Amino acid sequence: MAEDIPVEACPDCGRADSRDLYRDSKYSFRECAGCLSIYCSPRTVLEFDDAYSEGYYRASYLPREQETISYYGREIMPLVRKHLQPGGRILDIGCGTGFFLKAAMDSGYRVVGVEPSAFASEYCRSHWGMECHSGFFEDLSLGGFDLIVLMNVFTQLTTDKKILLGKIRESLNPGGKILIKTICWNRAYPIVCGMLPNEALQRLCLHIPLQHYIYHDRNIGPCLEGSGFTVSAIEKCAGEWSLLRGMAFGRIRLSAAIAIKWLLLKSLCGPVKTDMLVVAAKDRTAPESG
Repeated sequence: MAEDIPVEACPDCGRADSRDLYRDSKYSFRECAGCLSIYCSPRTVLEFDDAYSEGYYRASYLPREQETISYYGREIMPLVRKHLQPGGRILDIGCGTGFFLKAAMDSGYRVVGVEPSAFASEYCRSHWGMECHSGFFEDLSLGGFDLIVLMNVFTQLTTDKKILLGKIRESLNPGGKILIKTICWNRAYPIVCGMLPNEALQRLCLHIPLQHYIYHDRNIGPCLEGSGFTVSAIEKCAGEWSLLRGMAFGRIRLSAAIAIKWLLLKSLCGPVKTDMLVVAAKDRTAPESG
Protein backbone atom coordinates (compact mmCIF):
# COMPACT_ATOMS: atom_id res chain seq x y z
CA MET A 1 0.00 0.00 0.00
CA ALA A 2 1.30 3.45 -0.93
CA GLU A 3 0.56 6.93 0.36
CA ASP A 4 1.23 10.09 -1.66
CA ILE A 5 2.25 13.08 0.48
CA PRO A 6 2.42 16.51 -1.19
CA VAL A 7 5.60 18.45 -0.34
CA GLU A 8 4.72 22.14 -0.31
CA ALA A 9 7.93 23.53 1.22
CA CYS A 10 11.61 22.61 1.10
CA PRO A 11 12.24 19.77 3.58
CA ASP A 12 15.71 21.16 4.34
CA CYS A 13 15.17 24.89 4.92
CA GLY A 14 11.39 25.31 4.89
CA ARG A 15 11.15 27.81 2.05
CA ALA A 16 8.09 27.50 -0.16
CA ASP A 17 9.45 29.17 -3.31
CA SER A 18 10.94 26.71 -5.76
CA ARG A 19 11.32 26.03 -9.47
CA ASP A 20 10.44 22.84 -11.33
CA LEU A 21 13.35 20.97 -12.85
CA TYR A 22 11.17 18.02 -13.84
CA ARG A 23 7.42 17.46 -14.04
CA ASP A 24 5.26 14.62 -15.34
CA SER A 25 1.59 13.76 -14.94
CA LYS A 26 2.05 13.08 -11.21
CA TYR A 27 5.53 13.88 -9.92
CA SER A 28 7.83 16.88 -9.96
CA PHE A 29 11.40 17.49 -8.86
CA ARG A 30 11.68 21.00 -7.44
CA GLU A 31 14.75 23.06 -6.66
CA CYS A 32 14.50 25.26 -3.58
CA ALA A 33 15.21 28.91 -4.34
CA GLY A 34 17.07 29.22 -1.03
CA CYS A 35 19.28 26.23 -0.21
CA LEU A 36 19.11 24.63 -3.71
CA SER A 37 17.81 21.35 -2.29
CA ILE A 38 16.09 19.27 -4.99
CA TYR A 39 13.10 17.29 -3.75
CA CYS A 40 10.28 15.23 -5.20
CA SER A 41 6.60 16.03 -4.75
CA PRO A 42 4.44 14.21 -4.00
CA ARG A 43 6.49 11.85 -1.85
CA THR A 44 5.21 8.32 -2.35
CA VAL A 45 5.67 6.37 0.88
CA LEU A 46 5.52 2.62 0.28
CA GLU A 47 5.20 -0.10 2.85
CA PHE A 48 8.81 -1.02 3.53
CA ASP A 49 8.40 -4.72 2.78
CA ASP A 50 6.68 -3.90 -0.51
CA ALA A 51 9.59 -1.74 -1.66
CA TYR A 52 12.40 -3.87 -0.18
CA SER A 53 11.23 -7.47 -0.03
CA GLU A 54 13.34 -10.55 0.47
CA GLY A 55 13.13 -11.08 -3.28
CA TYR A 56 14.55 -7.61 -3.86
CA TYR A 57 17.65 -8.38 -1.79
CA ARG A 58 18.09 -11.81 -3.34
CA ALA A 59 17.85 -10.44 -6.88
CA SER A 60 19.64 -7.09 -6.56
CA TYR A 61 22.17 -7.53 -3.73
CA LEU A 62 23.30 -11.08 -3.15
CA PRO A 63 24.41 -11.82 -6.75
CA ARG A 64 26.97 -8.99 -6.51
CA GLU A 65 28.15 -9.61 -2.96
CA GLN A 66 31.89 -9.91 -3.49
CA GLU A 67 31.98 -7.16 -6.13
CA THR A 68 30.22 -4.75 -3.77
CA ILE A 69 32.45 -5.54 -0.79
CA SER A 70 35.48 -5.01 -3.02
CA TYR A 71 34.01 -1.71 -4.26
CA TYR A 72 33.53 -0.44 -0.70
CA GLY A 73 37.04 -1.49 0.24
CA ARG A 74 38.48 0.29 -2.79
CA GLU A 75 36.35 3.45 -2.92
CA ILE A 76 35.11 4.11 0.63
CA MET A 77 37.54 2.69 3.17
CA PRO A 78 40.46 5.00 2.24
CA LEU A 79 38.30 7.98 3.23
CA VAL A 80 37.14 6.23 6.41
CA ARG A 81 40.76 5.67 7.43
CA LYS A 82 41.48 9.40 6.98
CA HIS A 83 38.89 10.24 9.62
CA LEU A 84 38.90 7.23 11.95
CA GLN A 85 41.65 4.88 13.04
CA PRO A 86 41.02 1.11 12.96
CA GLY A 87 39.42 -0.02 16.19
CA GLY A 88 36.83 2.78 16.09
CA ARG A 89 33.15 1.95 16.39
CA ILE A 90 31.00 2.37 13.24
CA LEU A 91 27.21 2.26 12.88
CA ASP A 92 25.66 1.76 9.44
CA ILE A 93 22.03 2.96 9.24
CA GLY A 94 20.14 1.02 6.59
CA CYS A 95 22.97 -1.46 6.22
CA GLY A 96 21.08 -3.88 3.98
CA THR A 97 22.89 -7.18 3.77
CA GLY A 98 25.99 -5.73 5.43
CA PHE A 99 28.43 -5.35 2.54
CA PHE A 100 29.89 -2.02 3.69
CA LEU A 101 30.12 -3.30 7.27
CA LYS A 102 31.97 -6.39 6.05
CA ALA A 103 34.53 -4.17 4.29
CA ALA A 104 34.88 -2.07 7.47
CA MET A 105 35.15 -5.16 9.68
CA ASP A 106 37.88 -6.55 7.42
CA SER A 107 39.72 -3.23 7.87
CA GLY A 108 39.79 -3.59 11.66
CA TYR A 109 36.76 -1.57 12.76
CA ARG A 110 34.08 -2.56 15.28
CA VAL A 111 30.81 -2.51 13.39
CA VAL A 112 27.08 -2.38 14.16
CA GLY A 113 24.21 -2.32 11.69
CA VAL A 114 20.60 -1.17 11.74
CA GLU A 115 18.28 -2.50 9.06
CA PRO A 116 14.45 -2.49 8.79
CA SER A 117 14.37 -5.60 6.59
CA ALA A 118 14.06 -8.71 8.74
CA PHE A 119 15.65 -10.79 5.98
CA ALA A 120 18.64 -8.46 5.47
CA SER A 121 19.33 -7.93 9.17
CA GLU A 122 19.23 -11.67 9.81
CA TYR A 123 21.61 -12.15 6.88
CA CYS A 124 24.08 -9.78 8.59
CA ARG A 125 23.90 -11.73 11.83
CA SER A 126 23.97 -15.25 10.43
CA HIS A 127 26.22 -14.79 7.39
CA TRP A 128 28.75 -12.30 8.75
CA GLY A 129 28.36 -12.81 12.50
CA MET A 130 28.01 -9.07 13.11
CA GLU A 131 25.76 -7.14 15.47
CA CYS A 132 22.75 -5.92 13.51
CA HIS A 133 19.50 -4.53 14.91
CA SER A 134 16.19 -5.10 13.12
CA GLY A 135 14.07 -1.98 12.84
CA PHE A 136 14.36 1.75 12.17
CA PHE A 137 17.16 3.73 13.77
CA GLU A 138 14.76 6.35 15.14
CA ASP A 139 12.96 3.65 17.17
CA LEU A 140 16.10 2.22 18.77
CA SER A 141 18.37 3.39 21.59
CA LEU A 142 21.92 3.13 20.31
CA GLY A 143 24.97 5.23 21.12
CA GLY A 144 28.71 5.41 21.62
CA PHE A 145 29.77 5.56 17.96
CA ASP A 146 32.76 7.26 16.43
CA LEU A 147 31.34 7.23 12.92
CA ILE A 148 27.78 6.78 11.65
CA VAL A 149 27.32 6.06 7.96
CA LEU A 150 24.41 6.15 5.55
CA MET A 151 25.24 4.32 2.34
CA ASN A 152 22.86 4.99 -0.57
CA VAL A 153 19.88 5.73 1.69
CA PHE A 154 19.97 9.51 2.28
CA THR A 155 18.06 10.40 -0.88
CA GLN A 156 15.35 7.83 -0.20
CA LEU A 157 14.45 8.79 3.36
CA THR A 158 10.74 9.07 4.07
CA THR A 159 11.21 10.21 7.68
CA ASP A 160 11.99 13.75 8.84
CA LYS A 161 15.69 14.27 8.11
CA LYS A 162 16.13 16.84 10.86
CA ILE A 163 14.83 14.37 13.45
CA LEU A 164 17.08 11.64 12.04
CA LEU A 165 20.17 13.86 12.00
CA GLY A 166 19.42 15.08 15.52
CA LYS A 167 19.32 11.52 16.81
CA ILE A 168 22.52 10.72 14.93
CA ARG A 169 24.24 13.60 16.73
CA GLU A 170 23.09 12.22 20.08
CA SER A 171 24.43 8.76 19.18
CA LEU A 172 27.92 9.99 18.31
CA ASN A 173 30.80 10.20 20.75
CA PRO A 174 32.44 13.62 21.24
CA GLY A 175 34.32 14.36 18.05
CA GLY A 176 32.23 11.81 16.16
CA LYS A 177 31.42 12.18 12.48
CA ILE A 178 28.82 11.20 9.93
CA LEU A 179 29.67 9.77 6.50
CA ILE A 180 27.08 9.86 3.75
CA LYS A 181 27.45 8.18 0.38
CA THR A 182 24.85 9.41 -2.05
CA ILE A 183 24.26 10.24 -5.67
CA CYS A 184 25.81 13.42 -7.02
CA TRP A 185 23.54 14.42 -9.88
CA ASN A 186 23.70 18.04 -11.00
CA ARG A 187 20.52 20.01 -11.71
CA ALA A 188 20.74 19.31 -15.44
CA TYR A 189 20.02 15.61 -14.96
CA PRO A 190 16.30 15.86 -14.03
CA ILE A 191 15.83 18.50 -16.74
CA VAL A 192 17.22 16.21 -19.44
CA CYS A 193 15.33 13.21 -18.07
CA GLY A 194 12.14 15.17 -18.69
CA MET A 195 13.02 15.23 -22.40
CA LEU A 196 13.06 11.44 -22.74
CA PRO A 197 10.33 10.04 -25.01
CA ASN A 198 7.99 8.51 -22.43
CA GLU A 199 7.06 8.98 -18.81
CA ALA A 200 7.91 5.44 -17.70
CA LEU A 201 11.48 5.86 -18.95
CA GLN A 202 11.76 9.28 -17.31
CA ARG A 203 10.68 7.87 -13.95
CA LEU A 204 13.02 4.89 -14.19
CA CYS A 205 16.01 7.18 -14.84
CA LEU A 206 15.04 9.33 -11.85
CA HIS A 207 14.32 6.35 -9.55
CA ILE A 208 10.75 7.56 -9.04
CA PRO A 209 8.97 6.86 -6.71
CA LEU A 210 11.83 5.67 -4.42
CA GLN A 211 14.04 8.72 -4.97
CA HIS A 212 12.90 11.67 -2.84
CA TYR A 213 15.95 13.97 -3.04
CA ILE A 214 18.77 14.85 -5.42
CA TYR A 215 21.98 16.14 -3.86
CA HIS A 216 25.20 17.55 -5.25
CA ASP A 217 28.21 19.30 -3.76
CA ARG A 218 26.44 22.70 -3.60
CA ASN A 219 23.28 21.69 -1.72
CA ILE A 220 24.36 18.89 0.62
CA GLY A 221 26.21 21.29 2.93
CA PRO A 222 23.23 23.46 3.96
CA CYS A 223 21.18 20.33 4.69
CA LEU A 224 23.74 19.00 7.19
CA GLU A 225 24.84 22.32 8.63
CA GLY A 226 21.24 23.15 9.48
CA SER A 227 21.13 20.04 11.68
CA GLY A 228 24.22 20.58 13.81
CA PHE A 229 27.04 19.27 11.61
CA THR A 230 30.03 20.95 10.03
CA VAL A 231 31.00 19.53 6.65
CA SER A 232 34.70 18.70 6.58
CA ALA A 233 35.07 16.83 3.28
CA ILE A 234 33.19 16.22 0.05
CA GLU A 235 34.76 13.78 -2.38
CA LYS A 236 33.41 12.53 -5.68
CA CYS A 237 33.67 8.80 -6.18
CA ALA A 238 33.05 6.29 -8.92
CA GLY A 239 29.53 5.11 -9.41
CA GLU A 240 29.02 1.41 -9.05
CA TRP A 241 29.42 0.71 -12.76
CA SER A 242 31.20 -2.61 -12.30
CA LEU A 243 28.25 -3.94 -10.35
CA LEU A 244 25.84 -3.75 -13.27
CA ARG A 245 26.97 -7.10 -14.63
CA GLY A 246 25.76 -8.73 -11.43
CA MET A 247 22.20 -7.52 -11.93
CA ALA A 248 19.66 -9.73 -13.64
CA PHE A 249 17.87 -7.75 -16.35
CA GLY A 250 14.88 -9.93 -17.23
CA ARG A 251 13.61 -7.90 -20.17
CA ILE A 252 15.41 -6.33 -23.11
CA ARG A 253 13.33 -3.16 -22.72
CA LEU A 254 14.40 -2.76 -19.10
CA SER A 255 18.04 -3.40 -19.99
CA ALA A 256 17.85 -0.69 -22.67
CA ALA A 257 16.33 1.75 -20.19
CA ILE A 258 19.11 1.08 -17.67
CA ALA A 259 21.71 1.63 -20.41
CA ILE A 260 20.14 4.98 -21.33
CA LYS A 261 20.15 6.02 -17.69
CA TRP A 262 23.86 5.34 -17.20
CA LEU A 263 24.76 7.06 -20.47
CA LEU A 264 22.89 10.17 -19.33
CA LEU A 265 24.60 10.08 -15.95
CA LYS A 266 28.04 9.72 -17.49
CA SER A 267 27.47 12.57 -19.97
CA LEU A 268 25.79 15.00 -17.54
CA CYS A 269 27.37 14.25 -14.17
CA GLY A 270 30.90 13.16 -15.01
CA PRO A 271 32.53 10.21 -16.78
CA VAL A 272 32.39 7.89 -13.76
CA LYS A 273 32.21 10.02 -10.63
CA THR A 274 28.47 10.32 -10.19
CA ASP A 275 28.41 9.56 -6.46
CA MET A 276 29.84 11.58 -3.59
CA LEU A 277 31.13 10.96 -0.10
CA VAL A 278 30.32 13.61 2.48
CA VAL A 279 32.01 13.71 5.89
CA ALA A 280 30.60 16.04 8.55
CA ALA A 281 31.65 16.49 12.17
CA LYS A 282 29.28 16.84 15.07
CA ASP A 283 29.06 20.55 15.91
CA ARG A 284 29.81 20.78 19.61
CA THR A 285 28.13 24.18 19.91
CA ALA A 286 24.72 22.96 18.66
CA PRO A 287 22.21 21.88 21.32
CA GLU A 288 21.20 18.25 21.48
CA SER A 289 17.68 17.54 20.20
CA GLY A 290 15.07 16.79 22.83
